[in-house]
Amino acid sequence: MVADIEGAEKFFLLGDTSGLDGCEGMIIELHELDFEEKKYSVEDLKDTIVNLGFNIEYDEGPVVFAKRKK
Repeated sequence: MVADIEGAEKFFLLGDTSGLDGCEGMIIELHELDFEEKKYSVEDLKDTIVNLGFNIEYDEGPVVFAKRKK
């Protein structure tokens, strides 16, 4: 999956994550955001990606390449 969706990543990283069930890898540009009355930094979102079962393979500021843990 490649995503540059200007903040809308909150819906599949923090909301309904079922869209990631078949995802083996992602390249995503993260943005600081608010979701359900909580603020999330780029670092918070990187932690969320790891908690969703991915390893961050490459990290260049807000741009992340992550692969599903095996």
